[in-house]
Amino acid sequence: MQRAYNRLQGMEDFPRILFRSRHIYILFGSLVNISMGMYFNYWYARWRKTLQIAGSVLIIVSSIMLIVAFFYETSRLTFDTPFSRFGVILTAVGVGLHLIGSIGTKE
Repeated sequence: MQRAYNRLQGMEDFPRILFRSRHIYILFGSLVNISMGMYFNYWYARWRKTLQIAGSVLIIVSSIMLIVAFFYETSRLTFDTPFSRFGVILTAVGVGLHLIGSIGTKE
């Protein structure tokens, strides 16, 4: 962004907001990945571990979707943001699966 868009200086508000919000989404996905990675427990019962693995896969896919959104949606300059919306929904579902898998465990 520094080279191609001159640090967003002089850019109109709408594209500038798209660039900044997509950066925040990428940070959001990264932080969720880190926190789930620190939390993942290999010693849970099989069904709990399966839910955690499924949740982790969804969270990884969501991070990829958010990175794609950065490149695709910022170039389109519209309010239609399918990749971001899908990425955030996948993150929520993935975290929900982790939550369900951890209910009732004692540590």
